[in-house]
Amino acid sequence: MDDLNKVDGVLGYLEINSTGEVIRTSGDEADALGSVIGYFQQMAGVIGDSLGFDPLDEAYIFGKTTTSICLPRDESTYGIICSSRAKLPDVLAKLD
Repeated sequence: MDDLNKVDGVLGYLEINSTGEVIRTSGDEADALGSVIGYFQQMAGVIGDSLGFDPLDEAYIFGKTTTSICLPRDESTYGIICSSRAKLPDVLAKLD
């Protein structure tokens, strides 16, 4: 996870546990993700249930200049914010 800072285009990231407590954070842009990730975790279940799916697992939000990624791994959920030039496969490879 610490290698994320070395990936071109990563602006910040955070890791939260299942209770929503921030475990690790890095980068100036990570603060904006803190409240969004917890909200996403709650809404993912609601959206999935209303569509007859399992709870949604991952989210990729593409904007003009930034991309946000929210995904669970093991017991944590990660939020990553990248510039639009970041190569998402390179970013995701650092989580595996």
